[in-house]
Amino acid sequence: MMRYLLVGLLLALCRQEEVSAASNIHSKKVSATKSPSAGERSAKSANGKSVQNNSAKTKSNISSPVKSYIVVDANTGRILKKKRSDTKCHPASLTKQMTLFILFSEIKRGHINFNTKFRVSERASQQMRAKLELVAGETISVKTIIEALVVKSANDAAVVAAEGVAGSVENFVRRMNDAAIALKMYDTHFENASGVPNVKQVTTARDMALLARALVRTFPEFAHVFALRAFKYKGSVHYTHNRLLHTFHGTDGLKTGYVDMSGYNVSASVKRYDSGRNALHLICVVMGRRSPEARDKKVIKLLEPIFMERSALFYRTTPPQRPGLCLAGNRALLCESGPAIWMRAPVCTPNGMQLLLDQYQKARSMSGYLNQLS
Repeated sequence: MMRYLLVGLLLALCRQEEVSAASNIHSKKVSATKSPSAGERSAKSANGKSVQNNSAKTKSNISSPVKSYIVVDANTGRILKKKRSDTKCHPASLTKQMTLFILFSEIKRGHINFNTKFRVSERASQQMRAKLELVAGETISVKTIIEALVVKSANDAAVVAAEGVAGSVENFVRRMNDAAIALKMYDTHFENASGVPNVKQVTTARDMALLARALVRTFPEFAHVFALRAFKYKGSVHYTHNRLLHTFHGTDGLKTGYVDMSGYNVSASVKRYDSGRNALHLICVVMGRRSPEARDKKVIKLLEPIFMERSALFYRTTPPQRPGLCLAGNRALLCESGPAIWMRAPVCTPNGMQLLLDQYQKARSMSGYLNQLS
């Protein structure tokens, strides 16, 4: 009898502990729901209208470039790698991605088109480098402005775009901040349209990835402009600052940026295809590096292992000049009549060699000849 009484007492105590634990969890959830996050506080005011982030009201305390990065699957939005991705830093010319976002929005709504001309103001002509050396009073087309923003990262073109779309840079910046809130970029605040140094202009690697993904998914019809390597204006050829377009297979654009307070930044879009034409599309943002070389090297170090692990046996990149087969390090590059295909397995392994021979036969049957190994 005593045994049953003890068992009953123990069960009662256990139930009491479970109830108290459950009530504690519930109280924590209630307190969490009652205290909105900083992003939510900045996103809406009492009347439901968007407002600026609180961080914008105080001077930034970022005294030196902040090293951070994030890698996102562009198709799903899933974060694959990150480090200090929520640490605030200065965007530099990655700011121009938002300027382009609003320009594309205006084109898509039919308010402007590529042939629309904007007048260059005195303010625009006096911007710091890099710039197109625009002269006050002249006009420039929206198409040229877009090319100048992507390739040259021209600050004067950014001011012309802002004034042409919104009447003034200040009005345009308000639109930029409203768009940032809409995209849930809660740690970003803009003070200008170009990314010239301003202590209040801040962002994070995560927010820049959100913006880059929004650009390529919302405006796929304009995605090709980010892959431009050069453009011509007034007889001069201007070349891109984005070296990844030349050095890293599958890179199809986005933006680089640099000011002293930010270090070297890049927002990169890299897309490769398997043999079934299935795309693996990655967005990588790297902030605060000491040089363009260090910045690009970090992007490659972050992305190459993901492609090697997650892609199918082969992945396609950019179209080659002619069919053939060559070696790149210890890996084979098969060039069919279409895009290039990189072997996933190293050629020096038995499996890799067999795959190489199989693709050799496939290439011969498709094109009738094969380049010599080099």
